[in-house]
Amino acid sequence: MTKGCKNALEDFKEQGINSLNKVLRFFNIQPALESLQAGLERGIKQDRQSIAKIESICSEYNEAGRHLKNIGRAIIGKEFIQETSPTSKLAKTLTSPYRAECKCFRAMKACTEKAINSLSRLEERAAKPPIKETLVICNELVSQQARNKVAAPARAVDNRSR
Repeated sequence: MTKGCKNALEDFKEQGINSLNKVLRFFNIQPALESLQAGLERGIKQDRQSIAKIESICSEYNEAGRHLKNIGRAIIGKEFIQETSPTSKLAKTLTSPYRAECKCFRAMKACTEKAINSLSRLEERAAKPPIKETLVICNELVSQQARNKVAAPARAVDNRSR
């Protein structure tokens, strides 16, 4: 494993981004990240469903408790309680682990999306020719232009002498 990593590092030093892109494709990093992202999305969806279900059950539980209290108030001749509490302590307590897990999943999903975007940019850069090759081509063009400038005045002198 260590030798493989050293070889990959040496290839990167010699060949640049293309070798790094090949290594990442060999290890199937992007499909693994996309699979992880899909799993995180499922986890977020399940947490949200669980939170909604708990809040619904707690709301019904609170309504039932209010109705029972009103039965007792009716028996002793007091006014009914009309208002209900928006979210009970029970609902907050039961949903807090799901909310925390959902928050972690969303943070992990954001990091995964960032990594996938970085891999996409790496693939785009790997599609371009390496910098070393580009520099060689540019240097050849510059030297060719310099030779053309030197040859151009000599032709102009030859044309005047005729």
